[in-house]
Amino acid sequence: MDFKLRNKLSIISAVLLSILQIILLKEFFQAGLSALFCMSNSSFNFSFPYFAYYFEPEGDASILELTLLYFAPYIYLVLSVEVASILIKKIPQGAGRFFLVVFILLQIGYLLVHIFYSAVILILNPGIENDWIALSLYLGLGDIERFIFAFGVIFLFVFYLNMSTKRIMQYINY
Repeated sequence: MDFKLRNKLSIISAVLLSILQIILLKEFFQAGLSALFCMSNSSFNFSFPYFAYYFEPEGDASILELTLLYFAPYIYLVLSVEVASILIKKIPQGAGRFFLVVFILLQIGYLLVHIFYSAVILILNPGIENDWIALSLYLGLGDIERFIFAFGVIFLFVFYLNMSTKRIMQYINY
């Protein structure tokens, strides 16, 4: 098969797998964790262009459980980036490695955009439903605490994304 054709197929495959993970699989991961922690009143909703999983926390749920549940989609995406990073070291240069590089870059890009979007929504308009707002309301955070919470989460994820990007740069040929 032609080199350019293999690269095009790798790009298309990476984009399709990234879309599948972003739209569906991260929510299934959150649903699995929710079932593990025995949360009630849960449901899947489809709001174009993705599925959303909603649950009501139990009264006796710990802060650690809730944090894991509300950040489960991000944890899933970080785990997928880490698994792809491990696989990229094992696969020789070619279409497979090209697929993994594109896949990792798409996941990192989505994480970056979604985290900043969620933080801005948390700070500016807490009336919109998302996981960060639900967690901040359950924890009873005020306006200043929500700002500090959003800044801390952004700092942690930007630090992680910076490390991941530096790690992946060695596999990109200029």
